[in-house]
This record gives sequence, structure tokens and C-alpha cells, in this order.
Amino acid sequence: MTSIINQIHKEHITKYITQNLFNFYLNIAKENNLTYFESDTYSYVKNVSGVWPSYTLGFHSKKEMLEKDFHSINNLIEQKLCPPLWIIPQNELSPELFNLLKNNNFRPITKWAGMALELENLTQIERKTENFHIKKISELNDFKSACEIINASNFDSSKILPQHLVTICKDNSNEMYALWFENKIVSISLISYSDGVAGGYLTATSKEARGKGFGLAVLAHSLHKAIRKGFCVSVIQSSKMGEKVWEKLGFQFFNDYTIFWKVGKQFR
Repeated sequence: MTSIINQIHKEHITKYITQNLFNFYLNIAKENNLTYFESDTYSYVKNVSGVWPSYTLGFHSKKEMLEKDFHSINNLIEQKLCPPLWIIPQNELSPELFNLLKNNNFRPITKWAGMALELENLTQIERKTENFHIKKISELNDFKSACEIINASNFDSSKILPQHLVTICKDNSNEMYALWFENKIVSISLISYSDGVAGGYLTATSKEARGKGFGLAVLAHSLHKAIRKGFCVSVIQSSKMGEKVWEKLGFQFFNDYTIFWKVGKQFR
């Protein structure tokens, strides 16, 4: 069988990755009554200070409108109506946009790798230990344990609240799986189903349990659940350091996502 991903142009795969990512954040905002905004140029989700998620998302602009559209968004950020943390896909980050960001005190603080996998090619991972089990979580205390793990490894200081995860996991569009080892949760992963694509998010392992393959195991388990639901393609956004890890499951790199931060005491 010809690969589904190979039949689709890289530009379209990148679009699927971006759309799934932004839909994930917007869904959290909608389900939890957070402030959000959607347009063809950009979107944002806004939480209270220090609480995840709070991002400005993307930048679609015609060349002749680039400066006008940029300054419109920048003004909203300076008025604190729009979050100062701005996620921009590499395919949208033109040299002209990068210079506008740089000249207006935006600094790149981290980069994510957008990756995709045709699920029939999901690699089977050999278990390093048999002494663990994985299951879908639904109890508040389990979500609290999951948040402790995620917050300890988050790239910025914002905190994920358990009730946000509880709310979005009430229906079948989002499912969180946890791996128990030595009678406690040590690794978690969330799958978000959107527009026919299974997106992997918030995969994290507690510091003391790293190096045992638990992150791979819990993500692989959740992807097998996606296969049973009839999904054919999965996408993830990985730290650059984690990119090699997810390649072990068969994920391929398609696009970078740069996260810019507006520098200034008022934006901390």
C-alpha cells in the first residue's frame, strides 16, 4: 500500500500538524470558558497570569499587509489583550516577519518539532521492564498527579491546572493515559482527536522514572487506542531534544514551530 503521508504534500502535512495543535489549545479554552479569539490571520487563547494555556497562535498575512497585521497584533500584546508568548510555524516565519519580531523585542525562547506518523507504521517498542501498567484516567486525583509531572517539565513557568484536563477529557475528543510503576503514576500522554487526526500532547515522565522507556510506552499505548478508533495519522509537537526519541516510534519531522516571547518586565 502506498503511504498516505507520501501521497500528501509536505505543505499539507504541516497544515494538519498546525491545525491539530491550534485546535487543541482552542478546545481547552472553549471547554474551560477561557478567553479566546479566532481569525484567518491569527488566534489566541488567554488564561490568568501564570496558568497554561496562554498563547498567540500563528500568523497568516499577505506580503503587502504584513507590517499592518503584525503591528495590529503587537499592539494587542502590548495592551495585554493578547498573550506575549507567540507560536509561529516555520513555514509562516518569513525573513520580513522575523525582523519585525526582533525589532519589536520578541525573542525566540524555544523550538518545537512538528512530526507526523502513518499509524500502520507505528514501531513496536520492546519493553525494558514488565512491571508497569497503562490505563486511561478519569479521576481528579490522577489528573493532579499528571499535572505534577507535566509542570515539573514545562518549558516555561506556567502551570497546568487539573480541572482544565478533567473538563476536556469528559468527552471522547481527548483522552489521557497514565503509566503506573511501583504503584504510582510516573508517565502520561494525552491524545486529542481533531479533523481525522490523532494529536499527541503533554507526554511527560517524572524525573526519577526517566530512561526506562516509559514515555515511549505510554504514547505507543495511546496511539494503539487511536488505531482501534479508526485513525490513520498521528501528529505531535516535540522538543528538539525529544525529536530522536519519537523517531523510534516512526514519527517523521515536517516543520519547526518557534515560540517567541515579548521581552519586558510587564510581560513576565
